[in-house]
Amino acid sequence: MITLKQNSRMRGLFMIEREQHNPDGSPIPGTKEVVAPWQDNLLTDSGLDNLAGQQWMRRCYIGSGSSPPAPQDTALAAPLGSATSSIVAGPRTDDYSSVVGTYSFPPGSATGIISEIGVGPNSGSITTRALVRDETGSPTTITKGPIDSLTVTYQIREYPDQGDTNSVVVNPHTAQEYSVVSRTIGGTAGDRLQRWNNYGAITPPGQGHPFSATGTPLVAWDSTSYVSGSSTTTGQIPAYQSGSHYLDLALQWRESLGNVAGGIVRIGSSVPTQAFRIQAQFDPPIDKDNTKTLQITLRKSWGRYVP
Repeated sequence: MITLKQNSRMRGLFMIEREQHNPDGSPIPGTKEVVAPWQDNLLTDSGLDNLAGQQWMRRCYIGSGSSPPAPQDTALAAPLGSATSSIVAGPRTDDYSSVVGTYSFPPGSATGIISEIGVGPNSGSITTRALVRDETGSPTTITKGPIDSLTVTYQIREYPDQGDTNSVVVNPHTAQEYSVVSRTIGGTAGDRLQRWNNYGAITPPGQGHPFSATGTPLVAWDSTSYVSGSSTTTGQIPAYQSGSHYLDLALQWRESLGNVAGGIVRIGSSVPTQAFRIQAQFDPPIDKDNTKTLQITLRKSWGRYVP
């Protein structure tokens, strides 16, 4: 069995603004201020498990707890209130893509002393937790009075491994060895992480496209060059195991699929409902005809970002 792996490191950041309002609910001009600048937070153990599913930052929680965030946290220490937001594609660079949620706590809701914050799915354990800190990085508090609103802008980033991965696999039936080079496609595409949040890390059905020996060189690969000898197949996904932080998608080519002249030199694979895509090159070409089946497993894994 051939397993192609793509790992990502995940990072959460947030910023908080406060604004005062008139009795009719209209904002008072000149009162909007940043009360917590952009700062990092902790992805919890339950949060890393949440990433196997969908909508892992749908809800934002604020509270008055002061205990330091710990990986085993599943909720805020002293929650005061929560708000939901739609999640949109956020900033991206050559290193990461991101998603952003904007959560509004209007006057009269979650009133009190705010010292902790987190996001998570609409129900269940939180994905992140942090103490609110000031410009110097020291824990601080925010007072939310009865005429105050708070707006929390939250960003989660994915830093995917985008370099080449080299490995050697052996056909257990023939003892043939294959040198394999694999690479992520579109690792920081603008909607990549938004699709992950909306649909999950991997969702069936999967698609795999084998290439003939006439394909372009590895250095020229891109997400638009699926042309020669392509075919599709349905993928199977084993149930996620808590604490594993990866999901596998098993692509299967039956006897009638993926038979290309000269053998399979390259594989390009994608999942239509989200942006996990990977490609690989084999040396020598994989000899497949209508008497053989082929299975290739895609493994999507993730962990915490460490600057």
